[in-house]
Order: sequence, then C-alpha cells, then structure tokens
Amino acid sequence: MSEKRRRGNGEGSFVKLPSGKWQYRRSVMTPAGTYKTFSATANTQHEAREKTEKKIADFTRQASDMTLEEFSKLYIKDGCAEGYMKKSTLEKTVKPTFKNRINPALGDKKLVELKRADIQQWVTKLAHSNCLRRNQRLSKKGVESILGVLKASLTWAVDMEYLDRNPAQRIRVPDLTTEEEAETKKYKQDEDFLSKEEIRQLVEEIQIPNKYPTKNVIMFLLLTGCRVGEALGLTWKCVGKDKIQIRKTLEKIPGEEPYLDKTKTSMTRDIEMTENIAPIIREQRLLQMNYRTLSKGEWKSDLNLVFTQIDGKPFTSKMVYGQLKKAGKTIGLKNSKGEERTLHPHTLRHTFVTLALDTGTMSDIEASRYIGHKSLKTTEKYYIKDNAWRKKEAEGMDKVFSEIINSDEHAEQPDAWKKHGT
Repeated sequence: MSEKRRRGNGEGSFVKLPSGKWQYRRSVMTPAGTYKTFSATANTQHEAREKTEKKIADFTRQASDMTLEEFSKLYIKDGCAEGYMKKSTLEKTVKPTFKNRINPALGDKKLVELKRADIQQWVTKLAHSNCLRRNQRLSKKGVESILGVLKASLTWAVDMEYLDRNPAQRIRVPDLTTEEEAETKKYKQDEDFLSKEEIRQLVEEIQIPNKYPTKNVIMFLLLTGCRVGEALGLTWKCVGKDKIQIRKTLEKIPGEEPYLDKTKTSMTRDIEMTENIAPIIREQRLLQMNYRTLSKGEWKSDLNLVFTQIDGKPFTSKMVYGQLKKAGKTIGLKNSKGEERTLHPHTLRHTFVTLALDTGTMSDIEASRYIGHKSLKTTEKYYIKDNAWRKKEAEGMDKVFSEIINSDEHAEQPDAWKKHGT
C-alpha cells in the first residue's frame, strides 16, 4: 500500500508509492476562482514538490497573462485535436473564424478579463458587418455561427479551469433581416426542390453523351438523397449486392490531398440497392475498368472510390455543383416568378425527401433516418413542406422515380433508369 503524509493546510501532501517513488499533490485557486489539483512523481520528496510547484507556476502565469489570441492557439492545438473535432471543421471553420472574425476584434484582451459586455458589443457590431466574400450583410445565422466558435472555445476554457464561467453564454444576436429578405429566404426554401417535369428534363439533359462527366453522381444523389460528400466518398468496399453502406464523406482541404472522414453527423446508414441505382453502380464498374486500361498504369485512385474521374482522381463537390448549375441553366430552370433558378446538389436531396413524404412512401421519421439526420427537427425545418403533391396511397421510391421518368410524355427511358437484370 502507498504511504500518505499530510502537511499543513494549503501545503499539499506526499504519497509514497509502491514503487518507492514519492508523489506530491497540491490544490491551488486558479485565476478563475476555482481549485485545481497539481501533482508530480519523483525519486525524492524534494524533487516531486519542485516539479509540482513548477507546474503550478506555469499554469498560473499562463492563465493570468494569456490573451484570447494566445488562448485560441492553445484551443486549436489541444481542444480541437484529432478525435475531438473533424479536421475539416477545424480547417474550414474554426481557424478562419478566429483569424478573420474573433482575434482582430477581441484577440488582445486577456482571457480572464473577457466580459460578457465585450462579447455583446462585438456581436452587435458583427451583425452590421458584411460577409468576407461578398458585399452582403451577414445573416443572423452567420453571426450565430461565428459566436458559436467563440462559445465552444470558452466552454473548453471552463473545462480546463482557465475560467470559472463562459462569458459567451446568453449573448443575444440581433436580427436585422428586413421583410423583403425574410420573404426572399422563405420563398427560396419553399421552392428548393424539383417538380416531376423538372426531374424528367434534368435526367434527359445529363444523359447527353460526354457532356456531363458527373452524370452518375448526379443520378445517385437524386435517387438516394445523399449529401454530395457522402456520394463522392462512397467506396467499393461499401457496395454490396443488396445494400449500399454510407459510412464516410469525402473531404478536401486546400493544399492537401482529398481524404475520407466521418459523415456530417457521424452517423452511418444503409441504402437499398434498387433497380434504378444498380445500373449506375454497374456502369461505374465498367467505366473504371476502361479507365484503368486506358491509363496504362497511371491510375491514381488510392481511396477505392466508386465515383472517379478518368484518371482515378476523385470528383470534387465544386465539379458536381458546376455541372448541375450548367444543366439547370440549359433546361431553363425557373421559379414561380419566372426568375432563373440555380440548381445545387442539395436541391436533389430536398427533391428526394419531398417526393418521399408527398407520395407517402416514407413517414417523417423514416425519411429523417434515411437521409442521415440526427434529429427529426432538422427534417421538419428544412424539408417538410405543404404543397400540391400529396397522394393518399404510398408508392415505393423506386417506382415513384420510374413513373416520373417513364411517363407517357417521355416514353423512352434513359439507360441509367432501366431495370437491371439478374
């Protein structure tokens, strides 16, 4: 058993370990007003105490003098380490937000002296500022996103006992949205899906030979409701005879090679291999076999992806978006006001869910799980709409799409939608 020797109040205590070494422990009040225990082990009591006191001095000095900018570097290094946060979130959101929004305004302030009033003033000013990439005022959601990064970092500061409370809590974000902006936003959300006729037009357009290299990606997005990163991150290992496993998403950080990461919600799910999806997968196998032959050993795919370019490199979400935008413009996609609509990968996701709900093929909960939402509230907020597509009887989603594409008006069914053989 270890032998414990107590000292006077506030002076800590020694413990002799079974190994014969000494451990010294002492609790001190931090600049945040809380108590934190420090300890160290050494061959002698003197060495153990010396090591512990050095830890206390280093921590106290750091906590007392550290500015918010200095703290942000510590947070990025330790609080956002692998396993705690997705790399893409760190590189695309946390780092840029500290660099461009938080540190220029609050970075010089000492962490322990940061007050709620300081943050509230900054948020109010932020709500009146413009986006970095376009001359347009930040939306309330954009301000909340920036504040969220600061709030999360200060929560970590409390957990690490640098602070006793989070001064970013209960900060109010002003809503400066005008009635016209609110109406435009609601209007865009309500029309962010394709009608049956628009689906037919899109499918016919992307079947034009050699015009849309990402056509199979587009078809897969339409037929599954997947996020674009999930489709691009699909590997052959996850493709079975009856099911397709959605396990990863393809991420790309500027200056680095694409890599596979967890899905947006870190959830995994299975998708049925339907009679409309199977020909797309089969065509991809044949295409890649031809690509490998033509490449003469120059095939560059290291991730075993289903959807690749002719040289084996992954498609990017930017490529898919660019080709969808081109297709939408070609078929003359318009909104109900007669204005040009931009076709986006997420439009296909909205279309899938809208069809699933409006035909009664899936319940709200089933649709939410199928497309990988963590919460039904997300599905209700962005996908469940009231419109004129309601049907009383349920139909399978595969049948729904087949009937849309193979209507009397368009008797010839595109190859990618024909039933596969046994």
